[in-house]
Amino acid sequence: MIKQRRSNRDNRKETIKERRSKRDDRKEMIEKRRSKRQLKRNDQKETIKERRSKREIIKERRLKRETIGNRRSETDDRKETIEKRRSKRDDRKQTIKER
Repeated sequence: MIKQRRSNRDNRKETIKERRSKRDDRKEMIEKRRSKRQLKRNDQKETIKERRSKREIIKERRLKRETIGNRRSETDDRKETIEKRRSKRDDRKQTIKER
Protein backbone atom coordinates (compact mmCIF):
# COMPACT_ATOMS: atom_id res chain seq x y z
CA MET A 1 0.00 0.00 0.00
CA ILE A 2 2.67 2.46 1.03
CA LYS A 3 4.78 1.48 -1.96
CA GLN A 4 1.86 2.06 -4.24
CA ARG A 5 1.26 5.50 -2.80
CA ARG A 6 4.88 6.43 -3.20
CA SER A 7 4.95 5.30 -6.77
CA ASN A 8 1.74 7.21 -7.46
CA ARG A 9 3.17 10.34 -5.86
CA ASP A 10 6.38 9.97 -7.82
CA ASN A 11 4.42 9.45 -11.01
CA ARG A 12 2.41 12.59 -10.37
CA LYS A 13 5.55 14.56 -9.71
CA GLU A 14 7.03 13.31 -12.95
CA THR A 15 3.94 14.18 -14.96
CA ILE A 16 3.90 17.64 -13.40
CA LYS A 17 7.56 18.11 -14.30
CA GLU A 18 6.87 16.99 -17.86
CA ARG A 19 3.94 19.38 -18.18
CA ARG A 20 6.03 22.25 -16.86
CA SER A 21 8.83 21.50 -19.25
CA LYS A 22 6.40 21.30 -22.17
CA ARG A 23 4.80 24.57 -21.12
CA ASP A 24 8.20 26.20 -20.83
CA ASP A 25 9.16 24.90 -24.27
CA ARG A 26 5.97 26.32 -25.73
CA LYS A 27 6.63 29.66 -24.06
CA GLU A 28 10.14 29.72 -25.49
CA MET A 29 8.88 28.97 -28.98
CA ILE A 30 6.25 31.68 -28.71
CA GLU A 31 8.87 34.13 -27.47
CA LYS A 32 11.17 33.24 -30.37
CA ARG A 33 8.37 33.84 -32.85
CA ARG A 34 7.56 37.16 -31.21
CA SER A 35 11.16 38.26 -31.31
CA LYS A 36 11.42 37.28 -34.99
CA ARG A 37 8.28 39.27 -35.77
CA GLN A 38 9.62 42.21 -33.82
CA LEU A 39 12.89 42.09 -35.72
CA LYS A 40 11.02 42.00 -39.01
CA ARG A 41 8.90 44.97 -37.95
CA ASN A 42 11.95 46.92 -36.90
CA ASP A 43 13.64 46.16 -40.22
CA GLN A 44 10.55 47.28 -42.09
CA LYS A 45 10.41 50.48 -40.05
CA GLU A 46 14.06 51.17 -40.83
CA THR A 47 13.55 50.59 -44.54
CA ILE A 48 10.53 52.89 -44.48
CA LYS A 49 12.61 55.55 -42.72
CA GLU A 50 15.36 55.12 -45.31
CA ARG A 51 12.85 55.45 -48.12
CA ARG A 52 11.41 58.57 -46.53
CA SER A 53 14.83 60.10 -46.11
CA LYS A 54 15.65 59.27 -49.73
CA ARG A 55 12.38 60.85 -50.82
CA GLU A 56 13.14 63.95 -48.79
CA ILE A 57 16.60 64.19 -50.34
CA ILE A 58 15.09 63.88 -53.81
CA LYS A 59 12.51 66.56 -52.99
CA GLU A 60 15.24 68.88 -51.76
CA ARG A 61 17.22 68.32 -54.95
CA ARG A 62 14.15 69.07 -57.04
CA LEU A 63 13.53 72.26 -55.11
CA LYS A 64 17.13 73.29 -55.62
CA ARG A 65 16.84 72.62 -59.35
CA GLU A 66 13.63 74.60 -59.53
CA THR A 67 15.11 77.53 -57.65
CA ILE A 68 18.19 77.45 -59.85
CA GLY A 69 15.93 77.31 -62.89
CA ASN A 70 13.91 80.22 -61.55
CA ARG A 71 17.08 82.20 -60.96
CA ARG A 72 18.23 81.49 -64.49
CA SER A 73 14.92 82.55 -65.93
CA GLU A 74 15.01 85.71 -63.79
CA THR A 75 18.49 86.55 -65.01
CA ASP A 76 17.41 85.83 -68.58
CA ASP A 77 14.43 88.15 -68.11
CA ARG A 78 16.71 90.85 -66.73
CA LYS A 79 19.05 90.46 -69.67
CA GLU A 80 16.15 90.74 -72.08
CA THR A 81 14.83 93.90 -70.43
CA ILE A 82 18.32 95.41 -70.45
CA GLU A 83 18.67 94.55 -74.13
CA LYS A 84 15.28 96.11 -74.88
CA ARG A 85 16.30 99.30 -73.07
CA ARG A 86 19.56 99.40 -75.01
CA SER A 87 17.81 98.88 -78.29
CA LYS A 88 15.33 101.66 -77.44
CA ARG A 89 18.23 103.97 -76.58
CA ASP A 90 19.98 103.05 -79.78
CA ASP A 91 16.80 103.70 -81.74
CA ARG A 92 16.43 107.12 -80.11
CA LYS A 93 20.05 107.94 -80.84
CA GLN A 94 19.54 106.90 -84.44
CA THR A 95 16.45 109.05 -84.84
CA ILE A 96 18.24 111.99 -83.25
CA LYS A 97 21.22 111.50 -85.57
CA GLU A 98 18.97 111.29 -88.59
CA ARG A 99 17.34 114.62 -87.74
